[in-house]
Amino acid sequence: MKLNNNTAIQSMKDIDSLSTLDNEQMFAEVAGMIRQTRQDVIRIANTALIELY
Repeated sequence: MKLNNNTAIQSMKDIDSLSTLDNEQMFAEVAGMIRQTRQDVIRIANTALIELY
């Protein structure tokens, strides 16, 4: 099967859009992990302060 230039260009656009989705999904996951860790640190710090008092 021979691909013409338009088909090849469309395929590259599809690959680029998949990469963008993957990058956005990975960014969202990392951002969620950072938020969760921040909440955990605040909770642990507040627990330590309560125990100190």
